[in-house]
Amino acid sequence: MVQKSSIISPMAEFGSWIEMKVAELEAEEQQLSASVQEIIARRREISSQLGFLRESLRLYRADVGGEEPESVRAQHEAQENEVPPRTKLIPPKLTIADAAAQYLRIHGGEARASALVEALQESGSISRASKNGYNILQNTLSRRTDLFARSGRGIWKLVQPESAGAPNGRHQAS
Repeated sequence: MVQKSSIISPMAEFGSWIEMKVAELEAEEQQLSASVQEIIARRREISSQLGFLRESLRLYRADVGGEEPESVRAQHEAQENEVPPRTKLIPPKLTIADAAAQYLRIHGGEARASALVEALQESGSISRASKNGYNILQNTLSRRTDLFARSGRGIWKLVQPESAGAPNGRHQAS
């Protein structure tokens, strides 16, 4: 006959091991999350400093009458024509449908659902903590047939790229 104490001991050790692993992984997850926030903040600082320095260099060259080298001029033109990051394109506090419509207008009226989810999470329209961002987006867009239509698997397009449509998919009587 097997004694209860011989079964309990391995189970207690296993339970302790699981608790230890959960604590380790939670600590590591917290540390990585903090690192990501630090990287994002540093990238913003660098971007701001680069913008200031480029403008200062341009003003300096204009003041001394120096011409910008062709490579520098081409780089500046490319940066001016570059689409800004998604977070700057979609203002915060928009509904999911309004934010998706704005993103689609900026990106030619059509985009992958994964890109939409990422942009809406960056703008705050969909919580980053949500594990169902993709499903939330799909449900919202599929209810707003006045604004959105599927253009393929995982691709949404704007039906009315010029106007935002009626709120909540309801059309107002004339």
